Amino acid sequence: MPPRRTTPKARGAAEPKRVPQQQQNTRQVATPALSMAAAAKLLAAPPKPKPKTIAPNNASFEVVSPHLEDHCALLRVLASVFGTELAHPDYLERLQRIKQLFYERDFLGIFGDPALVATYSARYISGRALAYLDLVRDVPAIAAALDACRTHPVVSIGGGAGSELAAFGFFWRTRRLGAEGESNDPLQMLSIDIGDFSDVLERLQTALGPPSPTAPEEGQGRVVVSHRFMQADVLQPDALASLAPALTAAPLVTLFFTLNELFVQSRAGALQFVTKLTRTMRPGAILWVCDSAGSFSDIQIGSREYKITVFLDMLPGLERVAGDDARWWRVADGEAAEYPVRIENMRFFYRAYRIKATIRE
Repeated sequence: MPPRRTTPKARGAAEPKRVPQQQQNTRQVATPALSMAAAAKLLAAPPKPKPKTIAPNNASFEVVSPHLEDHCALLRVLASVFGTELAHPDYLERLQRIKQLFYERDFLGIFGDPALVATYSARYISGRALAYLDLVRDVPAIAAALDACRTHPVVSIGGGAGSELAAFGFFWRTRRLGAEGESNDPLQMLSIDIGDFSDVLERLQTALGPPSPTAPEEGQGRVVVSHRFMQADVLQPDALASLAPALTAAPLVTLFFTLNELFVQSRAGALQFVTKLTRTMRPGAILWVCDSAGSFSDIQIGSREYKITVFLDMLPGLERVAGDDARWWRVADGEAAEYPVRIENMRFFYRAYRIKATIRE
């Protein structure tokens, strides 16, 4: 299933992979970005061999989810949000067009077309939203960073399609309603993307607002997510300057199925973006990256190819607190019936890094 981007993106997964401004903060980007030569030197070690075997995308064995009830509830929310797109007479034609444009790596052709962006979200965010929801619950450092996003937003770069909003918003809603004494403060969230996903995100935010289906009498009228959307190309020279106020305050910044798209568009621009981003984020904040675990996420620097995970792990100023080079998320028995179209299994890597205090020096 395709990824999420913020510049002419290149998303990635099982089918086509998703491929993703406020005054400048004077503390931003005190350190120059990595040059191509510096990056090549940083990655001088031989690249790790690629795995030889990969399990089939939809293996026929039983999958049991410990979060089946919540997964099904979130899928019902998504089915209600995207009912119009999934039932549209041109749905299959639009989906085929999306796949063709992904094959051609014409990402702006997809994300610049309002009819295609909504179809993209309807088709591809369901599995990702569930995978992200599971990671929030499984990784304490990520859950703690998200919990801190009550006064300052989690910033989702390349988050326009809505899987981040769906996962984080649903987590916030169910946790708040399920625990006594839980704060009623809404989750603060900012999504940034190169395409105009404002309509999709507004519908998702509205759908996440009502109380949990298992406790309809609780939380009536409370805002679950205070969400803003910003349309921006983060590879533009002035993009991070305009985003600096949000990034310097954010406890959590996410890059989901976006980073490899940035490298596809511009290797030099992506190197500069990553180094500026890590130097703009505040010490102690978490940078959470997810992307395809396959060769789609290999990047070329000079004449050699490297895994994005190797590049990220060697960046100065980042402390890896969690990660997996190849994690499978599979549709569990009982989930598929809750969504009108097929939910794709997903093999991806993830990294969670804590920004070190010395990174600004």
